[in-house]
Formats: sequence, C-alpha cells, structure tokens
Amino acid sequence: MDWQQVQFTHDDAVYEPQLLPPGAAGQTWSDIMPSVLFQTIITNQTDREQTYTFRVKKTRSTCSVMVEQACMISMDISVTLMTPCQILKANAAFRREMTHTSSESETTEEELTW
Repeated sequence: MDWQQVQFTHDDAVYEPQLLPPGAAGQTWSDIMPSVLFQTIITNQTDREQTYTFRVKKTRSTCSVMVEQACMISMDISVTLMTPCQILKANAAFRREMTHTSSESETTEEELTW
C-alpha cells in the first residue's frame, strides 16, 4: 500500500445525536454509558492522547409465545313445503353458530451483562 497519499487528521470526535445529560427524560449516565471495567491512555507520536475504555454492555432479549385454539359448531335446519302438482313451493331455513376461543401466552425476558 502506498502511504504517501494518505492524510491523517487528528480532531475531536463528534457524536450525533448528542447524548442527553443525566436526568433528562428520566435517564441517568449509567443508562446511557455502561460501567467502565478499565480505561487506558495511549501516547504515541501524535499531538493528542488516545484513550481506550472497555465498558460493560447489557443486552436484553424477549421471547413471546402465544397459542390460540378455536372450536366452531354450526347447525342448519331447512324445511321445504310443496303443494300437490308442484304449483307452490315454500322454503324456511335456520342457522345457528357457536364459537369458543381460548388463548394462552407466555413471555420470557433475560438481561445479560457482559
């Protein structure tokens, strides 16, 4: 790799969006920035110190399972009346349905600090 054309710029880091100060919208610094396990300052041939910080991170996983059962019962009754010689025909029908539904759900949540 030809390093002659590479230019390094040493500026302060700019983070977007800006972090809210503690107490804003109910947040604390521990909510925003996890605990620091260790921190080291590195000096080299640049005009700035470089800091490496190893922080504890938290992850949260959620699993939801829902089972739904349904049972439907229907009944149809129809009556047909006809006159002799099939001059007149009358129909009457009745239908009734009944549905029973039950469901169960379970949610498990775990938080891992690493």
